[in-house]
Amino acid sequence: PACPGKRHVEGFVDYQRTELGNSKQTTKQKLIHLNRVYKFWVSEDSLPQDGSYNPFKKVLDDTEWEEDNTKTPPNLSVDDVADVLVTVKHWKHRVIILLMLFLGIRAQEACNIELSELNIQHDELKQQYPELGTHDRLPDGVDAIYFPTRYDREGNKSKNERIMPIPDELKVALVRYLMVRPDNGKPWLLLSHTRHNQMGNSKINEIWKDYFHPQYKYGDDEKYDSITSHFGRHYFTTWFKKEKDWNRELVKYMRGDSIKGKDGDSLDDYVH
Repeated sequence: PACPGKRHVEGFVDYQRTELGNSKQTTKQKLIHLNRVYKFWVSEDSLPQDGSYNPFKKVLDDTEWEEDNTKTPPNLSVDDVADVLVTVKHWKHRVIILLMLFLGIRAQEACNIELSELNIQHDELKQQYPELGTHDRLPDGVDAIYFPTRYDREGNKSKNERIMPIPDELKVALVRYLMVRPDNGKPWLLLSHTRHNQMGNSKINEIWKDYFHPQYKYGDDEKYDSITSHFGRHYFTTWFKKEKDWNRELVKYMRGDSIKGKDGDSLDDYVH
């Protein structure tokens, strides 16, 4: 495990870009951190490397890190998205897609939601899931969801916690899903179909592709990107910043961004 090759590093880059939807600059920064760790490892006499070969440095040097801005997410209307949503009959799949469209969250953030962080005003659900909405950061009597920071939940990316309201359409989907969700004592909202444990983010991406790709999958020669799970974050940001013209700081709060970030921060990469 301490002896990665170039293909392992290239696979990591591909995973960051295609599965997690990270930008080239975010992926590059991750490689820079890993390169530092690798150089520390090879300085240890007990490890077999002599420092003459560094696959992280090799991929950093060989990769074009400038963003290709020729492609953007397809410009779907609300009706276009609704046409896809009416085909989603599976309640867990519907919850996943609506979570990311309405709340602008990343795939891993969706996987990391615990029942205690989800407050829904529904007596029957409260009886079925006593832990529902018990997190001390949630307000009482409000349909809301709490997202911890990267420091409090492994896999979350944001450095800032946030509390988001649950829209009515998402609430309906959540209630119907929770009514049939296996009550097996696991804390996670989204359970995998096979293991009945925490769902993985790659499965979330598959679900998005299953419903959107029949209509919105583009080839290499098209000007639009194919839709993946990260499309929800793009759509969410564009909707509130461009269509609704909401205050920039408020949109950044909802995304989990640093409020005091510079003007050319990552929010602008998501407005189309």
